[in-house]
Amino acid sequence: MLTTQDLYEAMRRKLIEACERNDTCEVEKLILTSRISVPLDARDDHGNKTALMIAAWAGNRRIVELLIDGDTQKYPGGCDVNARDNHGRTALMIACLQGHLNVVSTLLWKRWLHSSHSRRCADVSTRDEDGRTALMYAVRSNNPEVVKALLTDGLSKDNWYETGVDVNAKDYKSETALSIASQLGYQEIVRLLKEAGAS
Repeated sequence: MLTTQDLYEAMRRKLIEACERNDTCEVEKLILTSRISVPLDARDDHGNKTALMIAAWAGNRRIVELLIDGDTQKYPGGCDVNARDNHGRTALMIACLQGHLNVVSTLLWKRWLHSSHSRRCADVSTRDEDGRTALMYAVRSNNPEVVKALLTDGLSKDNWYETGVDVNAKDYKSETALSIASQLGYQEIVRLLKEAGAS
């Protein structure tokens, strides 16, 4: 006979495998129609990446939405969007690094939509174990639209200062988003950062 722990482990594995395969239909079926609860904060076999991080890496907006929103009757809290991997990275940082504007925008939009639910609000000021922020990861993606989305929270350009993004944050090597963009020669991103007050 299966124990509760056995069921949890089976559902965890199914969810992680579906996310790794980028199988939107299977994730949707697991979350919305399964009679057994799926652990939305499930991690891979190494206990490192969450299902949300895997979906963010793949750039699958629909899976990201399903994990954050879930089925409101079975999963009223959704997954924890600020969960960290073994290096302190969040799903937002991973999506920024990959340059997936659709996922970054979704995480930022959900931030406004669920501002009273801290588990569902992407924290743009979080730092990884090396002091890097989502903005620093976005710069490395060389996608100006991702950088712009972070600076504006997906709103108008004039609202950059309200987003909680510290454009002058320094990592463990004292590098800033601006110094990284300058070193890499990403002139459009340098311009955006300076417009946002980076120095």
